[in-house]
Parts: sequence; structure tokens; C-alpha cells
Amino acid sequence: MMQPNTPKKLLFEILFTLIFLILVFIVYLLWERTRDPLKAINNIDLNVRKVSSQTTLDSLIAGKRYYSDIHILSEETDTIKAIISFPPGYSNRRLPVITILGGLRIARENFSFIKNPGQNIIIIYIYPYQAEQWQRGFILSEIPKVRSAILQTPGQIAELMHWTQQQEWADTNKVSLLGYSFGALFTPAVEQVAAQNHIRTGPLIISYGGADFDLLLQQNLKVKPKWLRPLIAWFGSTLIYSVDPIHHAPKMKGNIYLINGRHDNQIPKDSWQLLHRLAPATSKIDILDEGHMHPRKPELTQKLVDMSRQWLKKQGILN
Repeated sequence: MMQPNTPKKLLFEILFTLIFLILVFIVYLLWERTRDPLKAINNIDLNVRKVSSQTTLDSLIAGKRYYSDIHILSEETDTIKAIISFPPGYSNRRLPVITILGGLRIARENFSFIKNPGQNIIIIYIYPYQAEQWQRGFILSEIPKVRSAILQTPGQIAELMHWTQQQEWADTNKVSLLGYSFGALFTPAVEQVAAQNHIRTGPLIISYGGADFDLLLQQNLKVKPKWLRPLIAWFGSTLIYSVDPIHHAPKMKGNIYLINGRHDNQIPKDSWQLLHRLAPATSKIDILDEGHMHPRKPELTQKLVDMSRQWLKKQGILN
């Protein structure tokens, strides 16, 4: 007959299990910090296929344009979502394609910030994880989903750009990738994944971006007590370490335009200055006497759109 566990033995087993789990967790974090960042995010599908699209004509957002909500299936990174803005008559010719990575909350109305889009095709990528999911979910179950989505994002954008460049309406000599705010954080990683797979990204705009996710999380976490922030920031940045621009910015090539705000309270000065040091020395840099960009700042948004347009025209990208 089996004897029941004594309290001392039970306590030992619990302590042993906890120590074992802690050691496994530490090994995992060290693995995240030491593995090849590019290999961690470079699993992409070069044969993605469009599974659904819904196109409508709208004259109120930014003049008469067609808007197509598309879903593309990737065997590696799941479903890719984007909204494409076309000028009338786009199917009869090849036009420049501008891919935009913006903030987390994306909708068709975001195209209203781009006045006079002209004879150009504009694509806004939609992230695989939305802020509403975090607000509705339980933190311990949502953290793995957030991590997975962030690691998938560079590959999804590279797949999306590869798909667009195979379409009959795309001028493959006039493509560009523009990252703003949240999107700017992914742009260096996207450029590297695309380069590894011979996908053109064209000139890059990285507006209100930075490097070192540890610095960014410490700046933006609203955790109390404050002494916990460095620990939580390090843990969070470790989970998404492979996407951090510190790995990818030094390897970027081509024409690059960096824009930041001197009074940005979301991207700390140490972070955006680090990005500028890591980026190729030939990059154009503008530092505005402004805070962080936001849709509630229409004048700043329009200023950034105008600066981007002028630079892209100089690169021979825009019609």
C-alpha cells in the first residue's frame, strides 16, 4: 500500500519543479538573445495567393479612388491583410507602388491623410494583431499572441511586397517602403528579410522610429512600482528581440530617409539617436522641433506627408 506524501517531501517536489521551470525559462531567454535574428524572422512564402478581395469606389476620402480590402494566404505567416488605393484606370498601365506601415489602428480613413495621391498605388498594411484583442483578452494568454504577431510581421510585409510586384498594375522599378511610428520599428527588419529573398523594397522612409526595444519599452510602459519597469522591459524586449532595429539597421542598403521629433515622448532620444548611428552614413536625416506624430496632430501629419512626397519625387518614385 502506497504511503501518502509527507509535507516535507511535497514541499521538496514543489521547490524542485519551480527551480526546474525557472532554469528552463532562463535558458529560453538566453536562446532568444543569442540566436540569429534574421533566421528567426526569415521564414516566408514566395507563392502566396489572394483568397479574397472587396473593391469599392470612393470619392470622399482622397478624390475618386478604388479601395481594395485584400486577404492573402501565406503558408508560413498565415493571412496577410492590406488595403490598396488605386487611381481610376489603374488596370491599363503599370504604376508606382508605395507600401505604408503606419500605427496600430488602421482603417480606410487613413488614406485621407494623403492629399492628392495622384497616379500612384498606395498600400496600407494591416497588422496581424490589433489593440482591441489585448484589451479584451487575458494578459498571460495574449503575450504569446503578441510575440507571434510581431515576429510574423516583417515576413508578411515582405510577402505582400513580393505579391504586389507580380501584379500587372505594378511598376517594379518604382516601389518604396514607408514606416511611420509603430511601423517604423519594423522597417529595418522588413528590408533585411526582403533583401534575403531578392524582393525589392526601393527607397525607405523611417519616420519616428528608434532602436533598442528595451529603451522603448522602458519609456512607454505604465507599470508601478517604477522599479519594475527595467525588468519587465528587458523581458518584453527579449521576446521580440529578433525584430529589433539594432540588428537590421546597420545592414540596410539603398536610399534611406530618417525623420524624428526632438520632443518625442514615446521614442526616447537615446533610441532615435542610436538608430541614426546604426543606419548607413549616406542616409538623409531630418530632426523636427516636434513631439510624437499622431492623427490628432493633422498639421504635423500633413508636414510628414509633404516631406515624404518631396523626397520620393527626388528618388524618381512618384508619378
